[in-house]
Amino acid sequence: MQHKFTAIKPGTGIGELKFGLTRSEVESLLGKPCEIEKYSHSSFHEEPTEAWHYDDHELSLGFDETDNWRLVNIATTAADCKLMGKQLFGLGQLALMRVLDGLGIEDLELENLEEGQQVLTSDSAAINFWLEDGALSEIQIGPFYINDDTVKWPDRES
Repeated sequence: MQHKFTAIKPGTGIGELKFGLTRSEVESLLGKPCEIEKYSHSSFHEEPTEAWHYDDHELSLGFDETDNWRLVNIATTAADCKLMGKQLFGLGQLALMRVLDGLGIEDLELENLEEGQQVLTSDSAAINFWLEDGALSEIQIGPFYINDDTVKWPDRES
């Protein structure tokens, strides 16, 4: 299936989905989500958050109360998504690291999680690359920050 939201832009979003959009703006772009998960205070979430899942687009979107319920996280498993024009899904860890290095994303940290799962993180690009059984299976991006508490919201026109 060809997806409308395929161009991953670090710090900005994917396609027309830009960080900082409100829940109603996202709903006008994508329609109602298949599922909404709500989280209150926990070890993973300091403030109330919501995860909206769009199975048809292979997207999960995160909103949190701290940022006035604006879009602050996008995860995709859509194989046709590209980062800076490069197809990454299905690449193994070493091939992925070579491509990312070529794109100027050099601050990669690898963490081994449960068996068969790893996450490759770039703080400078605000991206996590999730590997399942050695191959890229999900890309998760967030906005850039001015400082620890202040999001640098992207220009809505970019």
